[in-house]
Amino acid sequence: MFKNTIKLLISNFSMVWKLLFFKFLAVAIIVGLFCTTLGYLNALGSFSTLGTSILSFFNIANIGSDPSTILISASTLFENLMAFFTELIATYPLIFVYILALIFVILPYLWHLSDLPASEEVFGFMSSQTKYGFTSSLIRNLNRANAYSWSHVLISLPLNAIFIAGVIGILQLGTLGGALTIVSPAMFFVWAILFYSLRVTTFSCWASAITTTNARTWAGLRKCLRAISRDFLRIWSNSIVFITIFALLAILTSLIGFAILLPLFCFVITVFCMVVFFEHRGMRYYVDFNTIVTPKKLEQTDKLSKLKHII
Repeated sequence: MFKNTIKLLISNFSMVWKLLFFKFLAVAIIVGLFCTTLGYLNALGSFSTLGTSILSFFNIANIGSDPSTILISASTLFENLMAFFTELIATYPLIFVYILALIFVILPYLWHLSDLPASEEVFGFMSSQTKYGFTSSLIRNLNRANAYSWSHVLISLPLNAIFIAGVIGILQLGTLGGALTIVSPAMFFVWAILFYSLRVTTFSCWASAITTTNARTWAGLRKCLRAISRDFLRIWSNSIVFITIFALLAILTSLIGFAILLPLFCFVITVFCMVVFFEHRGMRYYVDFNTIVTPKKLEQTDKLSKLKHII
C-alpha cells in the first residue's frame, strides 16, 4: 500500500498544486469572514495577549526545543485561550458562536468540498489513465460534494470534541509537575498521531467509495467501513506512518511548512485510500504509465466468513 501510494503520488503530483490553491482559497474565505469580527475583538484585552502567545508557541514548538519549554508555552497558550473565550462569551456571545461555526462547521465544509473531485482524478488515472479537469469535476460533482461535505462536518463535530478533550487532559497532567511535565509533549504527539490515524483509517475511504461505485453519501460510508474492516490493522499502521512523517516534517519546517505540506498530505491520503479501496475490490490499477498492479482477489485473501462480501 505504502509503495504504490508513493508511486501514484509521483505520477499525479500536478494535482497537489490544484489542491493547494483550493485549500488556500477555503482558508482565505474563513480568514476574510473572521476579519469582520476584529473591530469587536480588538476591544478585548485578552485578544492581543492570545496573539502573542500563539506566535511564541510556534517559535518554540520545534524538534530542537526542550520538552518542558514546549509544554510551558502550550499551557500558557491554553490559559490565554480560555481567558479570551471567557471574556468573549461574557462580552459578545453571538460573536463567540460565530467564530466556533467558522472553525468547526464552515471551514471543514469548504475544506472537504475538494475530496470528491480529487478522488475522481485519482480514480481516472488508476483505472484507465483518464485525465479529469479538477474544476470541471468540482462543478459536475457539486451536488454530491455538497452532501458529502455536510455529512463529514456532522461526523467530525463529536470527533473534534473528543480530540480537544484529550488535549486538555494532557495539558492538565503536565501541570502536576515531575516526570509528567517532561513526558506530556510526547503524550500529546502520540495522542495526535493515534487519533488522526484512526480517523483517517475509518473515514477517508468514504470519498473513494462514492467515486468508485457512484454511490450516494451514506451508502458510500457503508462501503468505506466494509473496505477498511477487511484489513484494518494494516491500513491503520500505514496511516500512522504517513501522519508521523507529515508531523515530523511540519515540526521541522514550522508554520509556513505546515501550511504548504497540509494540501500535499490531503492528496497523499486521497491516493492512499483509493489504493485501499481498489485492493479491497480486487481491481487492477495503474501506478504509473507503464505499470499495472493486480491485487489478489477476495477469495484468495479472506477467510470463509468474509466471502459474503464478494461483489
